[in-house]
Amino acid sequence: MIKFNKACIDSFGSFFETMSDYYSNNQMLSNELIKARADYFSLTGKLNESDTNFTNRINAFLLWFTFDWRCHETLRTPFEMYKNESNEAVNNADFIDQLETYERHIHSLFESIKLSNSHAVIRDLFTQAKFEITDPDFLYGSAKGTCFETRIFKVKDDYRFSNYFILHPSVVKKAIKKKCKQIHKKQESVKPFIITLHSYNTKWERYRNIDIRNIYHFDKSIPEAK
Repeated sequence: MIKFNKACIDSFGSFFETMSDYYSNNQMLSNELIKARADYFSLTGKLNESDTNFTNRINAFLLWFTFDWRCHETLRTPFEMYKNESNEAVNNADFIDQLETYERHIHSLFESIKLSNSHAVIRDLFTQAKFEITDPDFLYGSAKGTCFETRIFKVKDDYRFSNYFILHPSVVKKAIKKKCKQIHKKQESVKPFIITLHSYNTKWERYRNIDIRNIYHFDKSIPEAK
């Protein structure tokens, strides 16, 4: 049964679970999920169930499917389909407002600039905007200055991390930041670069014996690791 009530989206965790249930109860979306999974992991690198970061990458994929994948039949994202059905089924302004807030979430590359047990301050490497994140569980153990991909969602009055992080090595952070500035200056979409970096991360996780510069391939004079 599809859930359309405020309780099912009042935290990021409940929202993520609600969307997963929505796919399971919609045959068309279940079929689209299979197609999308094949596309996503062909772009970002093959996924193996034995990988130590299996859950992390699956969560990254499911959010990409939710917000970025356009279904062949409807030409809408799964989130847009859920939101449209919600508008027809629910007359609750708070529920619709929270859905729209999730829709306006930020998917980007970030740098941690302050870490504590209660919150983190991060910087968007494209826009340079800073965000204070409440209860930053996923960054525990990481160093200040860590560069990573994730999505951040505003829940009520607080920004929260999503449930995945794609961490990038510090040695290539300078090159990543330079590329981010170029993309922002040209007003290009950040999405292709984020996907490319995810694919580099997959190679880096598997082939630590290869020079990072051959994997995070920004310098054309250096051969790219295939």
